[in-house]
Amino acid sequence: DGLANLMEFAYGLDPRSYSFCPLVVVATTPTSIDLRFPWVSGTEAIYEVLTSADLTGFVPTAASLQSATADITPGVDELTVRCMHSNNGTQYARLQIVLPVRP
Repeated sequence: DGLANLMEFAYGLDPRSYSFCPLVVVATTPTSIDLRFPWVSGTEAIYEVLTSADLTGFVPTAASLQSATADITPGVDELTVRCMHSNNGTQYARLQIVLPVRP
């Protein structure tokens, strides 16, 4: 299905079968970007919102939780986070998912 196994793990999908769903849904206003995505409670995955004004230099951005919907599918919740921006121009956002490094 073209999804990385880490993404399938973090979104509660089965990496052994085809998965098609809008993983991250984006809504924008002149001052904010909202990202809605699946989240598996108890996973070790770390979710981080990155933003950029030009698609070349993404940087970590503070994001606040706007809403949480429990069990959109068994064991998977849906989170909506908002990141504010003061740039009156174009703003891009992406969700980065990583696993913590173990010693």
